[in-house]
Amino acid sequence: MAAAGGLLAALLTAAPAAAIPDPGDSPAAEKEVSRSDQAEARRAIESGAIPAQDEVVHSDNIRHVAHIPKDVLSGTNSDLAFQGRYAFAGNYDGFRIFDISNPKAPKTVAQVLCPGSQNDISVSGDLLFLSTDSSRSDDSCNSTTQPATEKSSWEGMKVFDISDKRNPRYVAAVETACGSHTHTLVPESRNVYIYVSSYSPNAAYPDCQPPHDGISVIKVPRKAPHKAALVGFPVLFPGEGPDGGGNPGGPTNPGVSKTTGCHDITVLPRRTWPPVPAWATASCSPSKTRSVRG
Repeated sequence: MAAAGGLLAALLTAAPAAAIPDPGDSPAAEKEVSRSDQAEARRAIESGAIPAQDEVVHSDNIRHVAHIPKDVLSGTNSDLAFQGRYAFAGNYDGFRIFDISNPKAPKTVAQVLCPGSQNDISVSGDLLFLSTDSSRSDDSCNSTTQPATEKSSWEGMKVFDISDKRNPRYVAAVETACGSHTHTLVPESRNVYIYVSSYSPNAAYPDCQPPHDGISVIKVPRKAPHKAALVGFPVLFPGEGPDGGGNPGGPTNPGVSKTTGCHDITVLPRRTWPPVPAWATASCSPSKTRSVRG
């Protein structure tokens, strides 16, 4: 595995070189808002369900205390994770670690160049996890954009050892069907389980074939994170044919797109130790919710 060769990411600290933006990792172009969505928003504003543009306010107990410009990682910022006095910021070009012990003057601890949107980020103990949802030439941090139509292309989860915050080490990568747009952690004493959200299958993509009606589950042993592996792929919408058991969309259901995967997975651990998940619930495009027993 390309990831197993240590820190293939360029660790960027005192005198970093500039990260090169990858055109394949730019955000997807915004789609035009449909008339039905516009009408729904107007009704919500008129009913007071959401504030109008000139009525937006913020809580009195929230104050803006600092602004940190982009530095070496010039890509799109994605997600945040927090642990103790540290904040971890995902970026389409990699991730950045901040010391926020003084909120008014955060300090950059490390920047790691590892392109692969979205790089949504989570941490648990000494491990950091990144979601890669753009088709790459391989699983290394030196990868380049490559069409998803090529079988050798890679998307999935990356695992870093952050026991030394100034020197993160890339220790594992796990390929997942249709990549990893975002993910949800279930931490326990010996292992961390990752529930992966991914979608947008296409018959032309060898590793993202329709129907894509399941979620990937990854197990990462805390003491041996290099052994991270896929341990499950529960199918949420069992069914035959190219649409599986999900919403077929039009013309069967006019105005609704096909079910193409799941996003925003929430887990409910059992009230035991270790907290192995009892249920996982996912919001699935286009407006279906499914639960699976852990």
